[in-house]
Amino acid sequence: MLNVNLQNADLFKADLSDADLGSANLSDVNLMMANIHEANLGHADLSDANLIAANIQDADYSFAELPRALLWSAKLHGTNLHRSDLSGAEFLFSTIEEADFTGANLEDVDLSNAEVHNCIFEGANLTSMECDGATFGGNYLYAARLLDIHISDRTNFEAPPGDVFDADPIDTPSLEIPPAIDSIEWIVLNPDLDSVEIDAEDHHLRDPDPSIFEIKRRGLRRWFALRRMDDPDTDEKGITHFEKARNAYRERERLYRENSLTDRIGDAYEGAKRAQHREALAKGNWFSYVGLAARKWTMGYGERPWLLVGISGVLIIGSAVFYPMLGGVQVGDGSGDIVGGSILTRIPPLVPDAVASLPLVEPLAHHGSVFLTSLYFSVITFTTLGYGGIQPHGSLVKAFASLESLIGTIILAMFVAVYARNKMR
Repeated sequence: MLNVNLQNADLFKADLSDADLGSANLSDVNLMMANIHEANLGHADLSDANLIAANIQDADYSFAELPRALLWSAKLHGTNLHRSDLSGAEFLFSTIEEADFTGANLEDVDLSNAEVHNCIFEGANLTSMECDGATFGGNYLYAARLLDIHISDRTNFEAPPGDVFDADPIDTPSLEIPPAIDSIEWIVLNPDLDSVEIDAEDHHLRDPDPSIFEIKRRGLRRWFALRRMDDPDTDEKGITHFEKARNAYRERERLYRENSLTDRIGDAYEGAKRAQHREALAKGNWFSYVGLAARKWTMGYGERPWLLVGISGVLIIGSAVFYPMLGGVQVGDGSGDIVGGSILTRIPPLVPDAVASLPLVEPLAHHGSVFLTSLYFSVITFTTLGYGGIQPHGSLVKAFASLESLIGTIILAMFVAVYARNKMR
């Protein structure tokens, strides 16, 4: 049936499974609820075709023309749409899984409420696509053109197990382990996996019932196996999974920004940083890895500035505890009383002459007064206010106060920068 002309034909509920309709003219045809399973429609013209609720699983539509086609509630599992023209097509409520859209034109496509999982969109044109209420997960979006895409708060980006494009390939909480897979590749994707034993000889995975000590031992083996790699897992173009994940997160961040979904921008930005962090570890770029680790634990890659507030509080209180132990502080311009001594009376003071006048066991009220004075001094030192009413006493206290002041300056500057950046979104 090659090159057959079926223009305007009514093929309602027709069974065209395994049919060869390559280069056929099927424009304006009615294929509603038709079975087109494993059919060949390569280079066919299906302009304005009605494919509502049609079953087109595993069908070949490569280089086909499907502009303005209606594919509502259609099932596209394993469908080949390589370099096809789907401009203006409507996929409302469709289920699209493992389809190949490489180089396809999906400009002005409507994917409202569609389910799109594990599809390849490499080099595809996704300009002006409508994605309200759609769910995406595991899709390969590298080098796709994503411009003027409309998403809403109902658009959902899932992170299925092993997803390396839409989500971070590392921090997946649970995984379905395939029966046999190259172990090194799986380590790169999931180095935090705790219930997998690596067999260095046959590179297979098996899932025993390990003890906690065995899990820790395997964790170390996985880490060293990852470190032995000269380069993390790459595709035929030399692009790592980490780069793909970072690219997808950045594209998602841009889409959120363009659609004013400011509450989601931070998650996408943080995901890109997680992928970059893991890539630095895999490549042995320790300078970048340590820097990103510091950003992660101090401010959540810049998305949680209140972590800096907590760190500041710990440093201020900790310094207030140590000042009396190191020699105390002196009230006034240097001629006033020295406030110091061991707050924990069982610990001997490091500078005895500073606390010689204080008994070993002192009233609780005195301890409170010493701590409050030290806390006040710690606060004005950390915030670099320096009123001058209290001076550090002794070289150790002066050095410690200088360090606290320097750290405080850095943390306050970081907090202002991060907080302002988040608010300016």
